[in-house]
Amino acid sequence: MLISALSACHMLWYLHLASDAGIIVERYSDTPLAQGETLKNGASRFISATLKPEITLRAGADVKLADGLHHEVHQFCFIARSVNFPIKYAAKYSIT
Repeated sequence: MLISALSACHMLWYLHLASDAGIIVERYSDTPLAQGETLKNGASRFISATLKPEITLRAGADVKLADGLHHEVHQFCFIARSVNFPIKYAAKYSIT
């Protein structure tokens, strides 16, 4: 649930920043992955997450700018700002 919430928070902020930048996102879906560890005593935790959104942009969009927005999201998403493990971004883009 934490990784799903992280993904949703990232998506909402990404869509907001994209809109502000004049980038029209036609489709956004994510299949996030997380790695965890379990200690011998049974305690577990996440040690990293990778968000892997597949984003369809309207023709004429600046893909480099669109990709750079993922790193700006981390400044705003309260969930990303609250976790103590690294978050990576591996977005794939298509243009309509």
